[in-house]
Amino acid sequence: MFFLKIGLWVALFYILVFGKLQMRIMKTSILSCAPCLKLHHLVLLSKNGNTYSLDFTPIEAGKPKTLAKLLSGQDVAAQIRLRHFARTNINDDSKIMTIWNAPISAEHSQKISAATYEKITDEEIKNLVAELLSWKCENITMNLYTSNCQHFSKFALTKIIPNYE
Repeated sequence: MFFLKIGLWVALFYILVFGKLQMRIMKTSILSCAPCLKLHHLVLLSKNGNTYSLDFTPIEAGKPKTLAKLLSGQDVAAQIRLRHFARTNINDDSKIMTIWNAPISAEHSQKISAATYEKITDEEIKNLVAELLSWKCENITMNLYTSNCQHFSKFALTKIIPNYE
C-alpha cells in the first residue's frame, strides 16, 4: 500500500510538472564570431518531454550582403524555423544549441520545419505553433529595427500569456 501511494504521488507530480505547457525565451548569439552577443531570441515550448523551438531569422543569415542590408535598415527575406527536441529539458541550452546550430540550407530548413509541424501530436502545442507560424505570413521579411526575432518572441509571449503587454 505504501508503494502504491508513492507511485500515485510520483504520477501526480509528473502530470503537474511535465504535463503542462512550459515556455521560455532563450537568448543566443547573433553571430558565431561574437558568442557573447546574445541578442537572438529562440522561443521554446515544452510539454510531456517534447521541446519545440521557433525562431525568426533571415534566409541568408550568414551572407555579408544580408548583414549589410539589415544594418542599413533594409528588409531581407526571412523564415520562421521550427525544430523538435525529443526528451529534452526546456532548460538544456547546450543540447538545444548543439542541434540548432547544425548548418543546413534555407530550403532544407523549410522542409524540416514543415515536417516537424506535421509530426506534432499534442493539440495544444500544434495550435499554438500554428498561430506562431502565421506571424507575418503575407510579408515574411526581416528588418533589424522594425521586424526581428525579438519582435517575434514578444508576439509569441502575447499568444502564450494573454495580456502580456
